[in-house]
Amino acid sequence: MNVNNFETGIKTENSLLQTRLNNLNNGTKIQRDYTEEEKNKLAETARGFESIFVNMMYKSMKSAMLDTVKNDNSDSMTFGADTLSGYTDMAFADEIANNGNGIGIAQMLYQQITGEKLLANNNTIKLNHSNGASIAKTMETAVPNTVKTNNNAPINFNINGNNNQKPINGNLIERVNQRISGYENIIRTAAKQYDLPISLIKAVITAESAGNAQAKSHAGAKGLMQLMDGTAKDLGVTNSLDPKQNIMGGSRYLRQMLNSFKGDLTLALAAYNAGPGNVNKYKGVPPFNETQNYIKKVKQHIVEWKTFEG
Repeated sequence: MNVNNFETGIKTENSLLQTRLNNLNNGTKIQRDYTEEEKNKLAETARGFESIFVNMMYKSMKSAMLDTVKNDNSDSMTFGADTLSGYTDMAFADEIANNGNGIGIAQMLYQQITGEKLLANNNTIKLNHSNGASIAKTMETAVPNTVKTNNNAPINFNINGNNNQKPINGNLIERVNQRISGYENIIRTAAKQYDLPISLIKAVITAESAGNAQAKSHAGAKGLMQLMDGTAKDLGVTNSLDPKQNIMGGSRYLRQMLNSFKGDLTLALAAYNAGPGNVNKYKGVPPFNETQNYIKKVKQHIVEWKTFEG
């Protein structure tokens, strides 16, 4: 971790959090239906504030404990010690703030602003598209069993999971369900045409856009299944913000990836996120945290959708 980059990032990214706090202090009614990207930014900034607090507290404690060392007349070399100490102190504070729920400050800020609990940091959302895929959210995964298809390559889920478990992120699934309920017939048509489980299509939509048909990433990915312009063109999609074109095109691309990797869902999702070239290059899932987290997230959403819809 680069300390300067960390501090610069905190200063740059705290405007959203500060605005919400000012609104709270002024008694302004807060709108609590934030987008997933806004929630990610709020969570990241809240943890940043907690990290700074932990760093200051740790420095004070260490200073008190090591006060006698300052009066030591030893001739030991101390060149660069302050810099190294500052780096390790911040790294330590950052680790504390980002480990689980930290010491609770970030949790308190996030819940006050959004009205929701801040999940442990292994659920952090990150926006980073390689081929028009993914708002990636790291999650401990529980995955369903094999799903058989007809003429296309069977989908091999390759996972051990409990399909009867309750959704871990039910609130998200409920919100996404409200947003895409009008596209149910389109999703069912795509599932039938491309021989895909409905839960898989909905899981990818959830991971990619949280059901926002007008979603656009900084990299240029668009729509419910976040298609890049080049990919969309190859799929015959002329308007990625049109829900029908996007769902049909994204589902077609997902089927292409499944067929390319012989029904291996893990590799197909890796290709959807990082591109099939990277999967072939690394002979498996690329060593990208975003891609690895994306795979876990989509598989988790499959379980959530199957449970949600019974």
